[in-house]
This record gives sequence, C-alpha cells and structure tokens, in this order.
Amino acid sequence: MSVDKESSFVVLSNLRHELRTPINVIIGYSEMILEDLETTNHKTSLHELQQIRNCAIKLIFLIKNLLNDETLELYQLDLARLLTEQTVQVQLQTPTNLVIEYCQQILKQADDKCLISDVKKINRASHNLLAMTEDMIGISNK
Repeated sequence: MSVDKESSFVVLSNLRHELRTPINVIIGYSEMILEDLETTNHKTSLHELQQIRNCAIKLIFLIKNLLNDETLELYQLDLARLLTEQTVQVQLQTPTNLVIEYCQQILKQADDKCLISDVKKINRASHNLLAMTEDMIGISNK
C-alpha cells in the first residue's frame, strides 16, 4: 500500500471517529432520558426522544457506509472530493437537523430541569456535528 493511500485511509478513519463522538453523546443522553421516562411512566417527549435516538443510529450507519475505505477507493483515493461531495454532506446533515428540531420541540414543552439540561446537551452535540459535516475537509486536515 502506498504512503498516500495509507495516509488517506488513516485520515478517513480519524474523521469517522471525530464524527462519531457527538453522535455517541446524542445516543447516550437520549437512551438515558428514555430509560428515566419509562421508569417514571412519564410519556412526555417520549416520541421525540425515540426519534432523536433513531436519527443518531442512522447517522452511525451513514458514516459507516459513506465514509469507508471502499467508498474512498471509488473516489480514486481523492479524499477531498469525497468529503466535499454534496450528497454525502446532505445525507449526514438531514438526520442531524431532525435531531435539532426534535430537541427544540422538547425544550418548548419541557418543565423538568434535568430533562431540559440533558436535551440541551443533545442539542449542543447536534450543532457540533452539523458544523463538523459542513467542514469535513478542515477536520480531516487536523
């Protein structure tokens, strides 16, 4: 394997890791809140939180399928071209925007301070992820 090819794979692997970090925050907090809501029989925001978790799981799936070594080879190892591909960005941004919308819905109707605090963390992670998808080239150059 050539040095350029190997370094492209390493950079792509690091990028996948960076993108998964905020997604894992979203999954972790949404699952924690869902468990709390189920044990207290409190159904407020249950649907939105399930959708947030589903979007985050979809994001993990998309990263695995869009930003992998095989896809990079299809782009003839042109990492910059892959990362600036509009469809890749849109596919990652669509579920991220949905998470943000669901967070906003929950925050409008929530009155539980713990729920509000945790949903704000999910919202912040979603905004971080959105910024990362808009600048995948910059992240991959770190």
